[in-house]
Formats: sequence, C-alpha cells, structure tokens
Amino acid sequence: MSTLGTYYLNAPSLSSATAAYDDAALTIPAADGFYSDGVTVRELVSGLFTNVISSCAPCAAPCSITPINVLEGKSFLEMTQNVGETVLDVGAIVIEIEYLTVERPIGLYFEYDGIQYNALSSQNFGLVQGPAGPNQVIYIGDTTYDCGILAAGYQSLPVQQFNPVTNTFDNTGQFLSVAALAPQIQLSPGTPGKYVMVIPKNTATPTTLYFQGRLLCNPNDFNITINCPANLPSFTSTEDCLVQIDTCALGTNQTYYSADVNGTTSSGGFFGLYDWVFSDSFGQTVLPDGWYRSPSVPSPDTSFEVQDGVIIGFGACASVTGWNIDYEVENAIAGACSTNVPNLRLTISQPPTPAYLDINAPATGTITIAAGLTHVQLRMYWFEIYTPCGQVKMVIEKDGVIIASKTLTPTSGVYEYLDVDFELTIDAVIYGYITLA
Repeated sequence: MSTLGTYYLNAPSLSSATAAYDDAALTIPAADGFYSDGVTVRELVSGLFTNVISSCAPCAAPCSITPINVLEGKSFLEMTQNVGETVLDVGAIVIEIEYLTVERPIGLYFEYDGIQYNALSSQNFGLVQGPAGPNQVIYIGDTTYDCGILAAGYQSLPVQQFNPVTNTFDNTGQFLSVAALAPQIQLSPGTPGKYVMVIPKNTATPTTLYFQGRLLCNPNDFNITINCPANLPSFTSTEDCLVQIDTCALGTNQTYYSADVNGTTSSGGFFGLYDWVFSDSFGQTVLPDGWYRSPSVPSPDTSFEVQDGVIIGFGACASVTGWNIDYEVENAIAGACSTNVPNLRLTISQPPTPAYLDINAPATGTITIAAGLTHVQLRMYWFEIYTPCGQVKMVIEKDGVIIASKTLTPTSGVYEYLDVDFELTIDAVIYGYITLA
C-alpha cells in the first residue's frame, strides 16, 4: 500500500527529475521504490529515477479533441476523464463515438456529477436511448453484426482500465460477469454512422467524467472523443409551434443552442438531420417537441421539427405576404363630454400605399398588412355640444404599451391628429382611443 510523504526533487516536476531526496538540501537520497505526484509514476533505482514514466491508472486523462482508440476483444472497460476544474471549464461536454471497422455492439454509459447518461444521436438513425436507472448501459451498433449477445446470457469479461499515458486499456487481472438485457439493446438496422452525446457541465466541479463500456463480441475497433466543455453555438429561431405552417409568420426572436451530428453549426454553417437542440448553452434542457423556423435551416427549407431534443425533419414556408394585425378604436371619454366627438377615426397605412384600415370608432377587428414601416394615425373631430370638458388625451397603444400620445385643449370645429411610424410585427394589437386628461 502506498504512503504519503514529503520528498524533494532536483527538478521542477517528477516527470523531469532524475532523483528524489528526503531533505531540502538534496543531500539524503530517498529510498528506492515507486513515487507518484498523483499524475505520474516513476521508479527510483539506486537513487536515480528510471526513464520509464507511467500513469497512475486509472487516474483521469485530460479531455481533448484527440480520439481514444478502443481496439479490444471481449472486455469490461472503465475510464475516468478530466474535464477541467476552473470557472472557464464549463459548457457542454460533447462526446463522439465512431466505428473504424464493422459496428459490433458496444454497451456503454457515461457518468458525471452522479448522473448517468445513455442517450445518443446517430448520424443515420437519430435518437437512441437506453433504459432509465442506475448502471443501465445502452448497446449501440448495427444489428448485422450482433453476435447473439442477448441469447448468450452472462459472459465473464476481463476488466480493462484506461491508461492515459499509453492511450490503451490495461488488463487489471479481474473479471466481471455481464449480460445484455433486451431493453438495453438499441442496435440500428444498418450502418449507424457517428454517435453524439451531450453532457452538461455548468459548474467548475466535479472535475471528472466516468465511462463504462461492455464489449460482448470479438473484435472491436472504434474511437471515443471526449471534447472539453464549451458553450454550444447559438442560433435564432421562432418559438415552438404544433404545425410547421404556424412558424412561417412568427419572428425569429428566440435564442437557442445546438450540437452537430450531421450539421455544421459549430463552424458557422447550418443544421443537419438528427442534430441536438437545447434552450441553454450547456446542453442541459432540450427544446420542446414541435416545429421551429430558423435562418440556420439549410435552403430551400426554412423550418425544422424537434422530437426528444433531436431534429427529425425539415420543412419550407411559402413567402410571407402579410401579417395579421388586431385593432380597436374607441371614444373612452366618460359622461356627457363624449358627445363632443362626433368623429374618431383610426387609420393604418404604409405611404404611398393606400390605407389598409380607415375606420370610425367604435370598432374592432383584424386586418392583414405587409411587413415594414407602417404609419398609424388617430384623427379626432371636436364639436362642442357640452361644456366645460377641459383637456383631452389622444393615445395609440401597441400590444398594451403606449407608443404615441398627446394632451390638448380641443377647439370646436377643428380636426386633431396623432401620428406615429414604427415597425409592426406579426399578431400586433393596435389600440387608438381618446379620454379626458
């Protein structure tokens, strides 16, 4: 069993030192044996370190974009990966699994911060999801190369632990009995392509990610890439809609996030089929099922459909020729003074286009107008029948917010106007009215 102690090196680090000592003056050589700083292990022989530097497997290996090649026979695999410990080491951990030869079954799950993950998106078939519960792996691959793992029942597998120095899995000399259960087997009816998993890391700690793999067929050759945590690329979109056509007139004023499976959004490109989509940059909350419209959809399509957080299809919108606008115009003066307003009109136009709406109060309804800058006018004619009435306030609201108003002392027999120009939006509500100030 190892013991903790304080030793002194003749170099800045264990990996670069040639000797170890018991005193700071470097006069008393340390005893021969194995020494570790928690990352590196070296053997001291006759007072000098050997040139062999090895990992303290199964210590955590650093995350990177470099794939880890798994070239193994039947085996039970374990690996711990370091995913950073600073406030900068947050975001989504994107994991990619890609076969190099035939797609024999791989049973796996990843665990971070006490949560086990076994959902992936395949390039060719989309979402695959393992059963819920502790230690529930998912078996991925191609049914063509299933070597009968369900019928085989329990098999005794050698336990292999990852060595980050050699980038290989080392045999521990232990064995575990493992069986593939029917709900765990999610093989594809053909070549699955690359698999992608997203794990959220929204705090600096914990710092390690655990991988467990179960290989029940011979041989196996695939890569695992565990990318360091980073914020997912953002895109603009509409809110979700039940049907595709409803996205066509909505504004793309929402910000969401994606992880590429077939897409190229990480390099400024467009969505691909079976990409992951989220409401946050950590990849913690998938988008609700439904249809969305986004400039990130590849032409000629304009919209994408989401199911279980994965894009399952695309659709196109015809050109938007108009937006529906709700309107109301009202004489809101209470009492006898209201009789002094024989005429109150609300006009919505887009000069030099003739008016879309030119109507007397009281009135409500809906009109269709073209997109763009639009002119709204409230016109009042004041003819005194009842006095005194004091000042009058003319108001135009959009979606319940006042965008234009003025207070005046009206003159009998005179028209008064309130005008405003602004960009109307789909489903806007325009309300023009007068009241006593």
